[in-house]
Amino acid sequence: MKIQKEKFENLENTEKSLYIRILIWVYNKQEKGFTWGELQDAFNLNNKQQQWVEKIFHSNMPASDNLVDHLNINSREEGNLFVITSRGINFAINYLNLKEAEKSSKRAEIIAIIAIIIGIVVGLAQIITSLCLTNKGDCNNPHQSYFKEFNRIERHYK
Repeated sequence: MKIQKEKFENLENTEKSLYIRILIWVYNKQEKGFTWGELQDAFNLNNKQQQWVEKIFHSNMPASDNLVDHLNINSREEGNLFVITSRGINFAINYLNLKEAEKSSKRAEIIAIIAIIIGIVVGLAQIITSLCLTNKGDCNNPHQSYFKEFNRIERHYK
C-alpha cells in the first residue's frame, strides 16, 4: 500500500521527470534535429542518465519503435544528427493534449462551482422575495406578519 501511495505522489512530478522534459525538448527540435552532445548539455546528463536516455529514446530496436532516430551521420567532431520519429511525435502530442485537457477540466470545474454558487444565491433571493410578498411587504418581522395573517383567517371563519 505504501509503495502504491509513493507511485501516485511521484505522478505529480511528471513535468519534472527527465523523460517528459527530454521528450518535449526533442519534440520542439522537430526537423532541425540535435546531436547527443546538445542533448547532454541541455540536461546536464551524467553517464548513467546518458545510458538511460540512449536506451529509452534510441535503442537497438527497429527504427519504428525508437522515439528518436538518425537523420544523418556527420563527422566525429559535429556528431550524428538525430530527429524525433513519428512514434516520439505521437507520444509528445498525447502528453501535450493530456496537459491541455487537465487545464480545461480545472477551468470547467471553477465555472461549475461559480454557477452553483450563483444558483444558490438566486434561489435564496427568490425564497426571500416570495416570503416578503406573501407577508404584504413586512420583511422586517416575518413572524409578526404570519401571526397577523393567522388572526385574519381565524376572524374570517368565526
